[in-house]
Amino acid sequence: MNYNKLGKTNLKISELGFGCEQLGGIDWGYVDEKKVIQATRDAVNRGINLFDTADVYGLGKSEEILSRALEEKRKDMVILTKFGVNWVSHKGKKRAKTFYDSSPKRVREALHNSLKRLKINSIPIYMIHWPDPKVPFESTMEELLKAKNSGKIQSIGLSNF
Repeated sequence: MNYNKLGKTNLKISELGFGCEQLGGIDWGYVDEKKVIQATRDAVNRGINLFDTADVYGLGKSEEILSRALEEKRKDMVILTKFGVNWVSHKGKKRAKTFYDSSPKRVREALHNSLKRLKINSIPIYMIHWPDPKVPFESTMEELLKAKNSGKIQSIGLSNF
């Protein structure tokens, strides 16, 4: 596997990354948890160290399964997770109602929950999943920079912008 330095960071990432939306199961129908855990471990054994997930994938389930699959190796991996799509679950319904939310309050909540689910102290790459037209970008970035300065995240990125 070839690795490249990511921009101005100290992160060395594999040329191939592993997308983790399917670990959440919701949009993919039934997903055999044992098989996705094995696929994740196979990716690590082949040298992949970049894993792309989001808090909304399976409403947190993707991050939880990724953490279990990587076990203690998760601290050596470059985990990229995203926030900015919040949700409200409805009893009896398979799908939750989702909406954009990049408010400073949501940054703090989403970050706390992702760190807990991933079982890590710092997220290597934390990305805003979608632009939130209701929240000034500056207020979102200000909160992300506070999190970066406190060591909870290492790098900030944008997705779908």
